[in-house]
Amino acid sequence: MKLRIGIFILVSGLLGFTVQGQILDDTTRNVYGPKTTKYLYKQSLRYNEGGYRSVDTILNNHHKFDLLSKTQNKYQDLGGIGTAALPIFSIPPHLIGATSGFNAYNVYYKENDLIRYYDTKSPFIDLFINFGGGGRSIVNIDFSRNINSQWNFGGDIRVVNIDKQVDSRFKGDRLVESSSYDLYTQYKTKDSTYRVMASFSRMFHKVFESGGIITEPLDSLKQKKFYKQLFDSDALNWLENATSQDLRQNYHLYHQLHISNLIQVYHVIDKNKQVISFDNTQLDEDSTYWDQILIDEDTTRDRSRFRELRNELGIKGDIGKIFYNLYYKRRDIRQIPRYLPVIETFTENYIGFDTRIGIIPGIILGARGEFLDDGKYKAEVSIRQKWLTGRIGQVKYQPSFLVQDYFGNHDEWHNQFDSPIMEYLRAEGHINFWKLLLQPHLSLSRIDNHIFFNLEAEPEQVDGSAEIISVGINYHLNFARVMHVDQDLIFTTVSGTAKDVFPIPKLFINGSIYYEGDWFGDNIHVQTGFDLHWRSRYFAMAYDPVVQQFHLQQDFRLPDYALVDLFFNFKILRARFFIKFTNLLQGLQAEGYQTTPFYQAQNRVFDLGVNWQFYN
Repeated sequence: MKLRIGIFILVSGLLGFTVQGQILDDTTRNVYGPKTTKYLYKQSLRYNEGGYRSVDTILNNHHKFDLLSKTQNKYQDLGGIGTAALPIFSIPPHLIGATSGFNAYNVYYKENDLIRYYDTKSPFIDLFINFGGGGRSIVNIDFSRNINSQWNFGGDIRVVNIDKQVDSRFKGDRLVESSSYDLYTQYKTKDSTYRVMASFSRMFHKVFESGGIITEPLDSLKQKKFYKQLFDSDALNWLENATSQDLRQNYHLYHQLHISNLIQVYHVIDKNKQVISFDNTQLDEDSTYWDQILIDEDTTRDRSRFRELRNELGIKGDIGKIFYNLYYKRRDIRQIPRYLPVIETFTENYIGFDTRIGIIPGIILGARGEFLDDGKYKAEVSIRQKWLTGRIGQVKYQPSFLVQDYFGNHDEWHNQFDSPIMEYLRAEGHINFWKLLLQPHLSLSRIDNHIFFNLEAEPEQVDGSAEIISVGINYHLNFARVMHVDQDLIFTTVSGTAKDVFPIPKLFINGSIYYEGDWFGDNIHVQTGFDLHWRSRYFAMAYDPVVQQFHLQQDFRLPDYALVDLFFNFKILRARFFIKFTNLLQGLQAEGYQTTPFYQAQNRVFDLGVNWQFYN
């Protein structure tokens, strides 16, 4: 309640400030807007990839505000916004060095690479509010303004409150409580010889774990009765007193000295902290869920702390149409488990390079690599062209702390795993034909020494490799000027001695059919239609809340399900609105909608949202 009041006061104050600070020309027309407010990502400056961009004002996909719809359903979660999430298709790891291994809430944390550094001619506010059905609310507020033409500061706040949709005892019986904020600033000298970007980010993400829905053993029930238990209005969860928490903080500084176009020197420093916890305050009430209790028979209070200080020093520049970047990076790492006797403290040293070559007209070639002093590496080459984009690479990376050593109230393991190796190729074509845009795409991956969580939810390394091939086509068709059809079809095969540890649906389909046009003399821009999703049956990963990990299961083949959402987006002046009905066909299909076994995915619900931008 206090947080909501604080947000209301903040919004009211900012709106009042902007009204008082409004600047008009001699025709009483507001001269500020999207064209006078631009932003820059740090990576664009770091890699010399262009200047500022205009803020987004388009209506397309405005209703896609949650993780699954934003990612075209390519993640599985536990049925609620903000719950643990796992990509369905394999993704090359970003870091080749040591990590905590607790990644279930990575998608909800705003990395510093995603922070926008603005150049505003007036105070700028971007406000998003979702009034969700079923006790679901999301508030995002961004604010930025220039102190002068060389110095800007700003900040944003994100608050997510989601109620349970299964075994809810009262209104406000939370499933997820999350609050995040970022503070940022940038400064440049008058001639832009020296530039600095700095930020502080913090996320506190809390999930009230359910353990899934209580059912009778799957092999003792007929399929129809089993699904009825999962979607019964009186269904109960396994856990009542368990919570997971993920606290993250980042202090970030990037600054560079522009000596000439040929030579720029830069330095990056990051100080990161992650604190993971799992608590169950009344083990006796949830006793039937636990296989074992190792430390405390009354209460579980598992903790893990990961700290990192990262320094990077590099040189970069442009030689004609060739960009180059050479750097040295050092990571000082500390892992502090609660119950293990040893605190891991060590240093990693990296060297790396990045280059971009645009000598051939219409074609940009790229290459990048990073090498760790103990033999880990990543290397990639890429191509960008009018008709084709693609990249091919290989990564050898360090197993995480979590899979190597862990001791908590319900689990213990100590492993000596080899480094996994992943080879990958990604390619996408771009073909325009009349009113049809075709984008065929191909994904190839070969993964050796893969580390996964097995049927017992314990880490294991497979002896062998798996080859994953995904072939698909994405097309957009515009007909009758105002009607649009989007479709993305993906067919996947998995082979090799390790194929059984990569559960991926063979067929995966996303699509939309919608109308888009202007109403009432072009005063209201409208987009309305249906989003469609379907994927074939497969043994989706189960979830272990204690260590926040998805793991293999072979008891429950997740059924196929036609997910249909109805949406209505419209834009009036600088305000964008959406109305959305999720899971329109609920009740017409016997199985029910799930993305993770024993968890209901989002039931039919009505959402209303608004995004309003203020430029004065």
